[in-house]
Amino acid sequence: MKPLKFSSEALELARAIGQPFTLAFALEHRAWLCNQCRLASEARAAAEEEIEIATEQGFPYWLAVGHSLQGGFHGSAGAVARSDTSDPKGPPGLRATGAGLDLTLHLRLSRQCLHAAGQLADAAKALDEGLANVEKTDERFYESRLHRLRGEMLLTESPMDAEAEFCNAIKTARLQHSKALELRAATSLARLWHKQGRGNEARAALSAVYGTFAEGFRTPDLQDAKALLETLGNEHMREDFAAGVKYVLGCIRAS
Repeated sequence: MKPLKFSSEALELARAIGQPFTLAFALEHRAWLCNQCRLASEARAAAEEEIEIATEQGFPYWLAVGHSLQGGFHGSAGAVARSDTSDPKGPPGLRATGAGLDLTLHLRLSRQCLHAAGQLADAAKALDEGLANVEKTDERFYESRLHRLRGEMLLTESPMDAEAEFCNAIKTARLQHSKALELRAATSLARLWHKQGRGNEARAALSAVYGTFAEGFRTPDLQDAKALLETLGNEHMREDFAAGVKYVLGCIRAS
């Protein structure tokens, strides 16, 4: 994917310049991008190097961001690093620097890790704070992600509300012209509809988004969407076959 290629080139340039602050900046963006693409080893390596430089040079902002990215990473294999909203190295550490930019991102990362660790109440609190921060600052870059995550949290207790959150996430992503976020939300919605026996709707909705992509097919999000589409497609074929057999048998009996 071109963004990953540009990120690698920017990191190489920062190393060539040899200025620690610039390198920490480039590493932060590399860790963030790989995190969004669910590339485990690349995200973790960039965050760890950022932390190392920030510690050596005394960069409190990059240190807090690096720890938040490292702690909030949620890999495609399900590996989750330890995170706690009371940890001064997480979002509270970012607030201590006086920074407000991207706080929504780090609250989202904290929510992911807390949820994976089974700390559901704290996860919901971080998610609510993130959505409140969206309205307070009008920083809406992560708004679609937050609605999707809220939907994931509501799946068990209220599937109807979960569906509404997924649809809200899709709508927001479309308004922002973000195909990546639309695909992620559409995949979550398709999974829900699949479980509810609405396979045809799920397949139509997901394939409409998946079909707009021309690259990045090796990334986890696109691989997940493809696997789900294959499952939905196979089930549709079996249903059609069963219906055909039933029709033929009916004709034979009638004759």
